[in-house]
Amino acid sequence: MFRSTAPGGDRRLGGVAAPLIDRLSAHIGYMFSDEPLEQRFRSAAEMGFGFVEHPNPYEIPASKLRALLQQTGVRMAQIALPPGGRGENGLACLPGRDADFRDALERGTDYAAEIGCSLVAIMAGVVPRGAERRDLWPLYIERLSLAAEAAARHGQTILVEAVGPATRNNYFIDDPYAALRAVDSVDGRNVRLLFDAFHAANAGIDAVRFAWRHLADIAHMHIADYPGRHEPGTGAFQFGKLFGTLDGAGYEGLIGLQYIPRGDTRTGLSWLDYYDC
Repeated sequence: MFRSTAPGGDRRLGGVAAPLIDRLSAHIGYMFSDEPLEQRFRSAAEMGFGFVEHPNPYEIPASKLRALLQQTGVRMAQIALPPGGRGENGLACLPGRDADFRDALERGTDYAAEIGCSLVAIMAGVVPRGAERRDLWPLYIERLSLAAEAAARHGQTILVEAVGPATRNNYFIDDPYAALRAVDSVDGRNVRLLFDAFHAANAGIDAVRFAWRHLADIAHMHIADYPGRHEPGTGAFQFGKLFGTLDGAGYEGLIGLQYIPRGDTRTGLSWLDYYDC
């Protein structure tokens, strides 16, 4: 996968030498954000991306998005279930929201099926004021199991992502080990991790070591440099070490670029030259 001009020479993922960009997904919630949402798909294709992702694409009807994907030749790597109300960041842990969660689950999995997307993230939500995580855990696992069943009917995989307190205060799944516990608690093979290396680093977790130890549980990854959450090369995160680890472990998933461009998205993509893309 990785053809790097960095010390250490050629890098391969899964035994196949290929440009890094072939295994990257442009997160168009962050990238090309100065453009209308529909145009971002075209812009990503123009820059050579074969995959894009967005957690909340629902402003575009599924039939229209399916046609747009066909026109541009890009594929949707992953989406999320509708996130609920302002500031909720998901519904899965919220008491008294059974009907809302089921509606979001049906809408999200049906939408993903129509646009040909096989990965659907389920946002856990922010712990309600006065509630305890341990009391919400059974409800969260029940809803995660419902999501797995619904996704299985479409041949989809549910993704669980951890977001630490340094990034989002009081998010229910607040570290990747809690996310692993959630995955292990669901009786189904179609629930896996969306591992965000930036969130891990921001929480003081060794992202490279975690990826190495738990790669079998990871279906999708996100990267951004740390600190700053900008393009690789703008902070101190050791991307060469991460990519080398993925090489050695044979990671077969995609890597989503969920970073905030420091300037123009296109200019910022010059970091790819480092990996001879």
